Amino acid sequence: MMTFLWTTGAQLSSVETWLIVLVFVLIVWPATVLCFKRLTKVHSWTLPIVGVGLISPRWAQLLWSTSGVSVGLSTIVPSPALASVVLWLWLGMLDSVQNLGVGMMLLQSLTRYYLAGALMLAQLVGAVFTLLARASAPDSLGPGPLFPNIGLGLSETGAWFWCVLVAQVAIVAVMGFVFKAEQLFKP
Repeated sequence: MMTFLWTTGAQLSSVETWLIVLVFVLIVWPATVLCFKRLTKVHSWTLPIVGVGLISPRWAQLLWSTSGVSVGLSTIVPSPALASVVLWLWLGMLDSVQNLGVGMMLLQSLTRYYLAGALMLAQLVGAVFTLLARASAPDSLGPGPLFPNIGLGLSETGAWFWCVLVAQVAIVAVMGFVFKAEQLFKP
C-alpha cells in the first residue's frame, strides 16, 4: 500500500511527495491532535465517538490505492496526482484518529486486566487471520477480488467486496453500541 504514495504518477517528483508528507506529519496531524485535546477536555467521549463515526477509513484508503477510482480525478482537478496523494494521506490520518478513538474507548470501558486480555486476543486473532488469508488467497500479495477496479464500474465487484464492506460497517456499529451501553451503566 505504501507504494501508492511514491508511484502515484509521473506528475509528482519525490521532492514534492516528501513535502506533502512533511506537511501532513508536521502540520495537519499535530493540529488534529491539538483539536481533539481541546475537545476531550470538554467531554471525554469526543474521541471515541468520532473514532466510531469514521466507520472504516483504512478500508477506504486501501480501496483508493488499489482500485482505479483515482484515474477519474483527471477530469475534476488540475493536478490529479497531487489530489490523489493528499486524499490518500488524509484517509491515513483519519485511520489514525479512529485507532486513537478505539483505544480511548477500550481505556474508558475496560479494567486494566480485561484491557490487556482484549489487546492480546485481538493481536492473536489478527495474526492468525492474516496468516490464513495470505496462505489461502488466490492473489496473496495483492487485493484480488476484494478491491476490483471500480474505475471500470461496479459490475466487477464480487461478493467478497460487499462482504468485507458489510463486515467493516458492522464491526464499527457493534463497537459503538457496546461502548454506549458500557458508559450508560457506569456510576
